[in-house]
Amino acid sequence: MDKVPLWAVVLVIAAASPTLVRAFARELERRVRVRTEAIIARAKKDAGLG
Repeated sequence: MDKVPLWAVVLVIAAASPTLVRAFARELERRVRVRTEAIIARAKKDAGLG
């Protein structure tokens, strides 16, 4: 069996379930925000502002 490209799988899921895509996007956004806040907090602490 040929390997199915990831973008094709994502496209099928997106077409099948917009709700799932929104949930995934929201989770991704949350993870990025948490990581960004942690980096900023560490930078402030290193700079003596924390």
